[in-house]
Amino acid sequence: MNDGDEIKRRVSARLRDEQRWAEAMPIRDQLMREARSLGLSKAEAQETTYTQLDERFPPLTEAELSSRKTTRESGNGKDEGEGMTTGGVDSHATDRGATSGDQSRARSSETSVNGLDVIPEDWPTLPANASLAAEIQWVQSSRLHCVREHGDRTEVDLSRALAPAPSWSALGWLETSIRAYSKYVDVAAKISSTLEDDRETAKRERLAIDEVRALLAEMLEG
Repeated sequence: MNDGDEIKRRVSARLRDEQRWAEAMPIRDQLMREARSLGLSKAEAQETTYTQLDERFPPLTEAELSSRKTTRESGNGKDEGEGMTTGGVDSHATDRGATSGDQSRARSSETSVNGLDVIPEDWPTLPANASLAAEIQWVQSSRLHCVREHGDRTEVDLSRALAPAPSWSALGWLETSIRAYSKYVDVAAKISSTLEDDRETAKRERLAIDEVRALLAEMLEG
């Protein structure tokens, strides 16, 4: 079982036990789409998605679990529709889920990130900046190898990166992907779109050059 399968099994089982799987599913689907749009493989996207899902829906405390159980039991005696939203979703559960997600996102900005300043000895001297595309592509290819998240603490091991960072700025983007993942995803998606446009432009230019060469060859033969 790889890391993606393990975290998927663990997080989905916990959320089902806590009766929060229905709340988490739409967010899981959104995170999966975002990860796949960045060019991640299915396994990489799965690991990234469930890691983020684990952060957005941190484990409930015993008091919260007890409160949810009490609320569900007391809700059995209510009139049909009370405490429910369209589609039969418990509005109180939804509110609690939103609050839990807000608390998780607030904690993410205060996450303790360790290891970003530990530069491997075999890395060359890093310049201050490189092209944004090169920096984002490095983060995209190395993040899953370097970053391990443990609740509100994140450990970064740069020695596990597939290649040295192209710049110090790239390390800043790696930190952004930890502390503000949605911001990082937005930037990465724009860069990915730009690179795709550039590749299409280059492809059209190569085709045009080939056509010109073919016409010149015909003229010379004539």
